[in-house]
Amino acid sequence: MSPQPPQQPYPPQQYPAAGPQPAWKPAAPPPKRSRGPRIVLIAVLVVVGLAVAFIALGALVGDEETGQTAKSTATTVVTPAAAQPAGDDEFAVTVKVVDQACGASNCRVTWVPVLIYDGPLPATGESWTVSYKVVGAESGTSAGKILIGPKGPAKQNEKRNRVAEGGKITLQVTGVER
Repeated sequence: MSPQPPQQPYPPQQYPAAGPQPAWKPAAPPPKRSRGPRIVLIAVLVVVGLAVAFIALGALVGDEETGQTAKSTATTVVTPAAAQPAGDDEFAVTVKVVDQACGASNCRVTWVPVLIYDGPLPATGESWTVSYKVVGAESGTSAGKILIGPKGPAKQNEKRNRVAEGGKITLQVTGVER
């Protein structure tokens, strides 16, 4: 047998031809921000500052014709005595319809009572109760009450009634408790 040439365990690798390598380039700088919004903000601040300065200067100088300067005024809060309405006829209650669904012979109406009163409100710690009755309903709520405090009437919950088709719910004030 003849001797065999030694085998190489790995095939020979080919390298690229040595030549000039490209130079390293830094990353591009970020784009410049617009100065427009900054300039607008500065302009607005300058205008507001000038306005405040002129108002303050006007308050310090006062009215030159009369020779008076601006003075601070104290406000006095006057608490009215307990207000009493003249009578039950000052109050009225109306219906605000929230939803209405009609069937073959009647309608289901969802409504909220709305108090109409333009007089003075009760003093702090006091309240009035306006009672009313429902007219024109076949079934459901037949009467109700609305509480009035120093801040006005209390929020009312929705009521539901059945009325004849084409019928209408009305409310009548039956009394006012003070």
